[in-house]
Amino acid sequence: MKRKNVSIIGAFVALIGMVFFISSCKGQADETEPVYKRTDITFELENKSVVQCSVVVSIDAAIGSYNGSSTKSFTKEDTATSGAISFNAGEKKTVTLKDILLSATTNKAGCDYIHLIKIVASDGGAHFPSDYTSGWLQKGDLKTFDNAHFDIKITSAKFDIIKH
Repeated sequence: MKRKNVSIIGAFVALIGMVFFISSCKGQADETEPVYKRTDITFELENKSVVQCSVVVSIDAAIGSYNGSSTKSFTKEDTATSGAISFNAGEKKTVTLKDILLSATTNKAGCDYIHLIKIVASDGGAHFPSDYTSGWLQKGDLKTFDNAHFDIKITSAKFDIIKH
């Protein structure tokens, strides 16, 4: 009888210990926990050409890895687009994409860079400024910078977007 009581008491103590252990682990962040951020991105576009044009600016969900950190995932939660923006020759405009909900997962050890801006010419061709990054993940925190300036240059052969 004494052994049964000891076994029952031991099982009960183990159960209580397991409940406390699980509840203490509940609030801790996982290394790959998704990061959610609602943000605005603002930048300038200037038509440096002698002809009129129109562009559409939208969010692009390409993600790259930087400094050896592994890229886990990136999800575009909603679509943000500027609609068609018309430019006269030499005209400059400020573009703001508002309330963009982003989520991403990173290993928190380095920086995962998210390239977000896609500019589409009136001819329908997509143009990706290669040196513009509107946001990045660093140690699990989504950070952004904006106020970039892009020049639109149109020749008879091509449509270029150049970042300053």
